[in-house]
Amino acid sequence: MTARLARNALLVLICMAPWSLEGRAQDPTIDSVGVSVQDRPVQVTVGPGASVTKLQRVKGDIVELVVKDTPVELDAVLNMRNTPSIRNMDAMSSGGRVWFVRVGLRDAQSDLEARVEDGVLTLEVVPRTSRDSPVRGRVATVEELVNGPLPSAPPRPEVLELTSLPGDAVSLAMEPWSYAVTLLPSPGWLPRSTWDAVDRARTAMLGATSSAAETQARYRLGLHYLELGFGKEARYYFNEISKRPGPVSQRDLEVARARAALSCGRWDEARQHLIEAWRLGAPEAGVLEGMAVVSLATSNPPRAATGRALAAATARPESRMLAAELLQRDGYVSETRPILEGLGPQLSSEDAERVALRLGDALLMDGDVPAAVRAWGQTRPDLAVMRERLVELLRGDPSQWAAAIPGLVQSSIPRTDAGAESLYLLAQIDLAVPIATREDAINELAAIMRRYPRKAEGSDVPERFWRVYSGYVGELAKAGRWFDIAAMHEAVWDRTVRRAITDSRVLVDVARAYEEVGLPERAMVVLRDAVEVLNAKGQDDAGLVFQLARLYAKTQRHDAGLKSIAYMEAMGIPPELRGPAALTEAELHAGTGDLAAAADALRRAGLIPEYRDEASLRLAMMDAEAGRCARAAPSLQRLLFTPKGEETYTAAEPWVALARCLRVAGDREGAARAAKGAAARSSSDGESRYATWLAAAASDWRDEESVATLVEGDDIWALMAKEQQASEAFELELQARRETEWSARR
Repeated sequence: MTARLARNALLVLICMAPWSLEGRAQDPTIDSVGVSVQDRPVQVTVGPGASVTKLQRVKGDIVELVVKDTPVELDAVLNMRNTPSIRNMDAMSSGGRVWFVRVGLRDAQSDLEARVEDGVLTLEVVPRTSRDSPVRGRVATVEELVNGPLPSAPPRPEVLELTSLPGDAVSLAMEPWSYAVTLLPSPGWLPRSTWDAVDRARTAMLGATSSAAETQARYRLGLHYLELGFGKEARYYFNEISKRPGPVSQRDLEVARARAALSCGRWDEARQHLIEAWRLGAPEAGVLEGMAVVSLATSNPPRAATGRALAAATARPESRMLAAELLQRDGYVSETRPILEGLGPQLSSEDAERVALRLGDALLMDGDVPAAVRAWGQTRPDLAVMRERLVELLRGDPSQWAAAIPGLVQSSIPRTDAGAESLYLLAQIDLAVPIATREDAINELAAIMRRYPRKAEGSDVPERFWRVYSGYVGELAKAGRWFDIAAMHEAVWDRTVRRAITDSRVLVDVARAYEEVGLPERAMVVLRDAVEVLNAKGQDDAGLVFQLARLYAKTQRHDAGLKSIAYMEAMGIPPELRGPAALTEAELHAGTGDLAAAADALRRAGLIPEYRDEASLRLAMMDAEAGRCARAAPSLQRLLFTPKGEETYTAAEPWVALARCLRVAGDREGAARAAKGAAARSSSDGESRYATWLAAAASDWRDEESVATLVEGDDIWALMAKEQQASEAFELELQARRETEWSARR
């Protein structure tokens, strides 16, 4: 009650201004608050500088007006006003002394004439002569947007041969958090929101003597914060009220909570509050406007359907601009032409530039190129130039498109909307003209993802990139150009592409490329990406997981590798992978020091005929390393000392293990043979020298070739060989002297 009295007092003061008195003197039917009391034209004193614009009529019984430059709080004057011809009126502040007024007529065949003369707004119901501006396609209701099913959408028009950036990557994109929701207004009784009003509301809340008074004060405080742009604080107070139902209308509270959630970017929360507000009877246009902001941010509800519904519900310029934005981002560009035409002059300069760009695009898709060029002339110059260049290319011969490449390269340098458009156009041209390469297109699409990550995420750039990239990688892999694959992937890959991957085998080729050039860590990252992509799609690929486990083993990531093996076992290891998986599991267990588990995995692998020899070899090597040569040597001899074994086992390690075991067992000949086999197969100079030393030692240093090879070096093995030679020479000399008569020693 106190707030209402203060509001009325404020209106009396406004209406007592000199211009207000002048307006009343001219028309004695104006009452003390400036409103007509007769059932004739409704008259409201709005001030000498005020103006009114009647908007295009889009909904049968609703007429919408924009009143500018008035200090009068029109919501308190007009809201819920009715006459025999007018069902109700709602005035909503757009800020900056601008008000948006919706007038509901009792007869849809009537019309409303609005004018401002001598500071007085006159609203007069007259016979209708105009038609509604229809929206293409059947319009969804709020019920359908919330619960479905939605009306069948018209087919999207075919795209042009060359296009500008689509979807959320459109130039001059609207940001949902910057859109000012107007059709969900604050209550008309709310005094003007100032910091003094905030202090008064807080004082009333803290000094309240009843829970009802406290709730009302808290509600008023939240509304003031919301009007001042402090959505987080407003959301807190509204949420507190919702915990303790009180005298605040549930519908009004849900509207306020929806507005607060929108201002905080809590889109899912805002959607739920809007739905609840609609169920409680909130105005449809306001609910649709809020849902449209949520749709712009999340695509839920669907954008095109929401845009059509909003465009059919209100002619408010900002709302129609939002509706057109939703439709264009969903691919219905030409459909927005009737929505956008005539909007520019009614908007801010920034919004007018956006509308000019969108209208030009709609006209181009409608085939009206001259009108499109005229519209683009009202947008930002660099974007207008890009659109005109696009038209020139579309009108020209595709064989001459390459001539535009140098200019597009130059215009792609600035990190602006026009720069992104240039890169996108360059990529399309490089895929179309013979003199360009697919690698050029890949680099340009990658540049968009690198420089404009948000644009890339909201467009088809990742999908275009993947189509070109995957085909090119496949060709390079067939040619064995592994270094080229690794170098390209390193330069152009972006995580945004993961959503576009349709064939994970391409990434297996990339991982192999990294392995081939000696970068197993990078290969592991690529395969991990591939597995995550499949998981996100609800798919499994045991072969891919196995390759990842193998790389984990190669890079000493034993715990991660064992988790991959366990994941394979959970999904079911295919028969063809059971042997390799068991061998890899054994390697991983051995890396963690769990030799018993490693031996168990090798025994399981040994049950599969084609992997029996490999498993036996590894078990024997484990025995050899543990000093169990009596068990290791027979298996190693059986596997290595055969023509097949000498050809198959090209690694030096098993030969070294056999040489050491045979030397311990006293089999000098076998040990020397195994050691020479190790020396011949080793890729390490140190390991080869050690094997040569084993061969020499096993032959009791009678293998002249091995001894000669050792003494040629300058390492520890050469030193030991030389010491052995010196020792033998000393022993020979000593023996000779022992056998010589004392008389001859002189």
